[in-house]
Amino acid sequence: MDILKFENVSFKVDNNKEIKNVYLNISEGESTLVYSYLNDAIYLIDLIYFKKGYLSGEILYFDQDIIKFNNIQFDDFRSSDLSYISHNSKVYDELSVRDNVVYPIIINKSEIDNEYFQDLIKIFGFENNIDLSASQLSAFQKCKVVIMRSLITKPFILLINDITKALSQDEKIDIIKTLNRFNSIYKTTIIHSTSDADLLNYASKVIIIDNLLVSEV
Repeated sequence: MDILKFENVSFKVDNNKEIKNVYLNISEGESTLVYSYLNDAIYLIDLIYFKKGYLSGEILYFDQDIIKFNNIQFDDFRSSDLSYISHNSKVYDELSVRDNVVYPIIINKSEIDNEYFQDLIKIFGFENNIDLSASQLSAFQKCKVVIMRSLITKPFILLINDITKALSQDEKIDIIKTLNRFNSIYKTTIIHSTSDADLLNYASKVIIIDNLLVSEV
């Protein structure tokens, strides 16, 4: 079943260039890597989360056009169904790993699903470091904590904007493999932008943006 469908969508990218006539289907539970050498991939992620650069066409979420959502409907959609990680998302250094991960739950005064929380820290390799201060973590570990924090609310779709850019190649690959492992268990739809072509070999589905054209691989 398609969770997101782009029907003849056009949108702006850097320097007011336009990507036109995009048709895409992203299935529920799919893990997708969006690649562009020129960083145009980030604009596709921002189009979904912010409607940024939108010009025309339909973006269907379970057959509902999110472009037609009013401000309240769109805010509800983003807060309840999406999680978004920008390339500069950071941990809270003054908090422990545990408190960083559950921070959205505490802020929303919701109940923590402890079984799910334990699964997260196991999948992302923090069983023995959960009480460490975030200030003690490497950039690689902090990246994983940011991802766990975005997943703790159980979003239908996780949007990631090139968060691995500053990491080593081995660390980037580890992040992709960890996301794939999480996806295989929980079937969260993941859409991750990157400018690193070497990561495409580790993706289950690839969308390429090249010369203002969008294609599925």
